[in-house]
Amino acid sequence: MHDFNIAVYDTKVLKDDKYKDLSHSAVLLYSLLITEKKFARADEQVDDVGTYMYAPQKEIGDIMGVTPRTIQKYIVQLKDAGLMKTRRVEPRKPMRIYVREPEVGVVE
Repeated sequence: MHDFNIAVYDTKVLKDDKYKDLSHSAVLLYSLLITEKKFARADEQVDDVGTYMYAPQKEIGDIMGVTPRTIQKYIVQLKDAGLMKTRRVEPRKPMRIYVREPEVGVVE
């Protein structure tokens, strides 16, 4: 992951009821990944599933100050919410991470 001094924080994820069960830490992880996706275009890679990136859980954990196991819990939350998809293409290689835009319903 790149060392950006900013992060894109998508307030749609905070406002829509579809995402109300996400922990704030999972939303922070999503923000880091969406920032990486939006600003690291030079490293953009595409396959049959879509645009993906590599972000090892240890590296993300070091940035967020948590263990890779905790990052895995946040990833599960994001996958369950439809904000992320992962795919392992090669054994012992980092998973490909596909970050999705939030689907937003009517917010009252």
